[in-house]
Amino acid sequence: PSKPITIYYGQEMPAWYDIRSLTRIDEDTQGINAASKYIQNLIQKEFDTGISPDRIILAGFSQG
Repeated sequence: PSKPITIYYGQEMPAWYDIRSLTRIDEDTQGINAASKYIQNLIQKEFDTGISPDRIILAGFSQG
Protein backbone atom coordinates (compact mmCIF):
# COMPACT_ATOMS: atom_id res chain seq x y z
CA PRO A 1 0.00 0.00 0.00
CA SER A 2 0.99 3.64 -0.45
CA LYS A 3 0.69 6.30 2.23
CA PRO A 4 1.86 9.86 2.78
CA ILE A 5 4.97 9.79 4.99
CA THR A 6 5.36 12.69 7.40
CA ILE A 7 9.18 12.74 7.60
CA TYR A 8 9.27 12.98 3.81
CA TYR A 9 7.02 16.06 3.86
CA GLY A 10 3.88 14.03 3.20
CA GLN A 11 5.17 12.45 0.00
CA GLU A 12 3.17 9.36 -0.84
CA MET A 13 5.23 6.20 -1.12
CA PRO A 14 5.00 2.47 -0.49
CA ALA A 15 4.50 2.10 3.26
CA TRP A 16 2.58 0.07 5.80
CA TYR A 17 2.35 2.97 8.25
CA ASP A 18 3.38 6.61 8.62
CA ILE A 19 6.85 7.52 9.87
CA ARG A 20 6.35 10.72 11.82
CA SER A 21 9.87 10.95 13.27
CA LEU A 22 13.03 8.92 13.65
CA THR A 23 12.32 8.26 17.32
CA ARG A 24 9.93 5.74 18.81
CA ILE A 25 8.29 8.49 20.86
CA ASP A 26 6.02 9.45 17.96
CA GLU A 27 5.43 5.95 16.59
CA ASP A 28 2.32 5.44 14.45
CA THR A 29 0.81 2.72 16.64
CA GLN A 30 -2.59 2.97 14.97
CA GLY A 31 -1.03 2.56 11.52
CA ILE A 32 1.12 -0.36 12.65
CA ASN A 33 -1.93 -2.11 14.12
CA ALA A 34 -3.92 -1.50 10.92
CA ALA A 35 -1.08 -2.94 8.81
CA SER A 36 -0.91 -5.98 11.07
CA LYS A 37 -4.65 -6.55 10.73
CA TYR A 38 -4.37 -6.17 6.94
CA ILE A 39 -1.68 -8.86 6.78
CA GLN A 40 -3.65 -11.15 9.10
CA ASN A 41 -6.64 -10.81 6.78
CA LEU A 42 -4.50 -11.67 3.74
CA ILE A 43 -3.26 -14.80 5.47
CA GLN A 44 -6.79 -15.75 6.53
CA LYS A 45 -7.98 -15.44 2.93
CA GLU A 46 -5.28 -17.92 1.91
CA PHE A 47 -6.37 -20.33 4.65
CA ASP A 48 -9.98 -19.96 3.54
CA THR A 49 -9.09 -20.95 -0.03
CA GLY A 50 -7.42 -24.12 1.24
CA ILE A 51 -3.79 -23.06 1.23
CA SER A 52 -1.89 -24.98 3.89
CA PRO A 53 -0.14 -22.80 6.50
CA ASP A 54 3.18 -24.47 5.70
CA ARG A 55 2.89 -23.11 2.14
CA ILE A 56 2.59 -19.45 3.20
CA ILE A 57 5.73 -17.35 3.43
CA LEU A 58 5.95 -13.75 4.59
CA ALA A 59 8.90 -11.70 3.44
CA GLY A 60 9.74 -8.08 3.09
CA PHE A 61 12.32 -5.37 3.32
CA SER A 62 11.78 -2.10 5.11
CA GLN A 63 8.38 -0.67 4.20
CA GLY A 64 8.66 -1.17 0.48
